Amino acid sequence: MDAVPFRETVAIIGPGLIGGSVALALHRNCPASQLRIAGFHAAEIERARALQLAAVITDDPIDAARGADLVVLCTPPDVMPAIAQRIAPELAAGAVVTDVGSVKRWLVAELNAIFGSRYVGAHPMAGSERGGLEAARADLFEGAICFQIPGANADNNARVRAFWQSLGCEVAECAAAEHDEIVARVSHLPHVVAAALLTGAEHLAGDPLRFSGPGLRDTTRLASGPAELWTGILAHNRDAVGRALCDLRRELERVEALLAAGDDSGLRAFLDRAVHLRDRLPQKSQKSAHDAGGTGDFPRRKSP
Repeated sequence: MDAVPFRETVAIIGPGLIGGSVALALHRNCPASQLRIAGFHAAEIERARALQLAAVITDDPIDAARGADLVVLCTPPDVMPAIAQRIAPELAAGAVVTDVGSVKRWLVAELNAIFGSRYVGAHPMAGSERGGLEAARADLFEGAICFQIPGANADNNARVRAFWQSLGCEVAECAAAEHDEIVARVSHLPHVVAAALLTGAEHLAGDPLRFSGPGLRDTTRLASGPAELWTGILAHNRDAVGRALCDLRRELERVEALLAAGDDSGLRAFLDRAVHLRDRLPQKSQKSAHDAGGTGDFPRRKSP
């Protein structure tokens, strides 16, 4: 993707998978940008130093945010409001704040109340079941969709769009509620289904999982995501995920009825439709790991 290299000073709060990948992508794509990274435990800070990713590396988000042109919140969504409260009074005039949280209606309301028009919500659809800075990749965002929830300031919206494009993302604007409905079906529901496939196997006596092959391993890879992170994601998007589960339940009941009726042609049509839909998935989604909630690694303490 051709984009003007981003040249602003960027503070990354939370150098886990996503935050670390942001840093690596900026370091590679936008060498004129100055990086400031705040981690919440010594291991991530030392990894960042080893990678020579930033001129400022600290365990204090205020130190990283102070003087930055753009602040990117890359922690789990649950801790973002607390961090926002701490850094808001220290931001430079004209500074813009964005985030990578995979729930938006709740989070946008929280962060708008703290930052006002300087905040522009975002969510890059890229990630992995692996967490931490050691899993970060400079190419993680290439070809990935990044949702952007426009704020009240058009110039700030443009700056955030340019930032994500400079990392290789295709930016798609939408309302927060629309975002949550979409990701409930393409990200949050798949995680629940992967977990249910594993827990459902326990209903059979013995240990059926020991007979599993690559099909089950591939299908349930998403379930390896951190349980604490995903509990928060699902809780904050509970209504949309609930509607997605209802739609899935209807699909499963339809298959159950086809099997009970011995309707092999109907079953074939159902499976053919799934093949067609699978072939339509973006190639980026097939190449890279699943969306892990668009968040970085967990801080070792609950709030910074």
